[in-house]
Amino acid sequence: MIFSAILVMFFWLNFKLKYSDEIIQGLEKYTKISSYSDSLSIMDKNKHLGSASHDG
Repeated sequence: MIFSAILVMFFWLNFKLKYSDEIIQGLEKYTKISSYSDSLSIMDKNKHLGSASHDG
């Protein structure tokens, strides 16, 4: 009985500790290096342009 209660409490806490979709969408912009600064944006753009010119 105690083990079952611990499992239920674990699953309930796990469900409650997840981030909402709005927060996750707000954080997704930080996965792109170009969002941090103008210099990194230029570097990212040059990297993509350079790799496109070397594709066969």
